[in-house]
Amino acid sequence: MPETITEETKQRILDTAAALLNESPVRTLRIQEIAMRADVAPSTIYKAYNNKYELFVYAAESLFTNQIERIRESIDESKSPIEILRHSLTEFFTLARDYPHAASYLFAAVPFAYSEEIASEQAIESIAALGSDVRQRLLRRITDAVDAGQLGGDPEALTDHCVISAFGYVGIAATGRLTIEPAKSADTTLACLAVIGAET
Repeated sequence: MPETITEETKQRILDTAAALLNESPVRTLRIQEIAMRADVAPSTIYKAYNNKYELFVYAAESLFTNQIERIRESIDESKSPIEILRHSLTEFFTLARDYPHAASYLFAAVPFAYSEEIASEQAIESIAALGSDVRQRLLRRITDAVDAGQLGGDPEALTDHCVISAFGYVGIAATGRLTIEPAKSADTTLACLAVIGAET
């Protein structure tokens, strides 16, 4: 009779994978290490996930979904649109700094480089959906700032520039060479958006 994996065991595997992903990049992590820390057999992990790349997609997605929801709940809607945008960017950059490998795995298109190893289309779609959700949240905040006259230009174009800045920060954070504090990076991003908006 096939082994049944409980939801509790799957969650323990995910939590362990997320913790390991916070310590090291995916390429250095092994299923055996996850199994040992989660106190399960490697075969148990392979019954739930095709390979480590797929497992880390779900682990990183779980971690970031929770953190992004925390950021959403921390927003003070009584503040001005530009202050809300600054807060949102600072929180996102803080998340990238605190979880650099998970952030790079989700937001620097790393899973797409391993798409042949990630057999689950659902896992790939999950990453794309999370990235789209982050972009939509940014677009909403940028549109609010444009409508309030605090930024100029096309909100869609400004959002694209903002995403490039955010994902660049993610990439630098993953190298371990990050020297710019999240709040400073948020201010720099907003200054760039102001210049871009003024030129359009």
